[in-house]
Amino acid sequence: MPEFRGYAKALAEWDGSGDMPARASDFIGRGVDGALGRTLASAGRPARELYDALLGAALFNLLHFDTSFERATDNAIADNVGWLDFTHALTFANACRHICEERPDLWPRASLQLALFIGRNRKYVRCSEDLAQWNIDNRRAFLADATKALYDHGIPEPIIACHRLKVLIALEDELRAAPDAAWAEIACAAVNRYLHTPMKRHHGLRTAAQALDFVGAEG
Repeated sequence: MPEFRGYAKALAEWDGSGDMPARASDFIGRGVDGALGRTLASAGRPARELYDALLGAALFNLLHFDTSFERATDNAIADNVGWLDFTHALTFANACRHICEERPDLWPRASLQLALFIGRNRKYVRCSEDLAQWNIDNRRAFLADATKALYDHGIPEPIIACHRLKVLIALEDELRAAPDAAWAEIACAAVNRYLHTPMKRHHGLRTAAQALDFVGAEG
């Protein structure tokens, strides 16, 4: 993707010298270049510290996804975003952690790629909405109920049902690995919102409008 063109340069510049402490708030609101630069600034910090900061920022974005972009019909193709663009940061992070625990040399790549998710999704985040309704008081009960609901989900598209399972597995696994992480509460709230917010599954009008725009531009 053109917006990720700075990744290769950032990876080449990773020398492990950055010693700036990393927190999720350091990455929230940054675009792609800003997120990459801020990641490099903490390249010398413990890998887990940087990972938690990046994951925390990605989960903040997931909780605050502006769903008006998902429902839009007059947007540019580049702005065809939905829940997958945000939940994928969690499932990707989960997979990366397992791989990097076996291959620590891959942490630079994983960290910078998580930064790409954060920066790319910044445009589609709305922080003004009160999202307290999604907070979870009993983490164990929430995970148990959400998993149980998958056995009778009523979702006709297998890919959507399977992705819900994938997200829940990633969340539960991350919480098991770091139950006291600073991002734990926001992670549960974010996934709770994802699971219980109606998803627009078909974009007939959007597809037609974008096709007409494309043909018009080519003509």
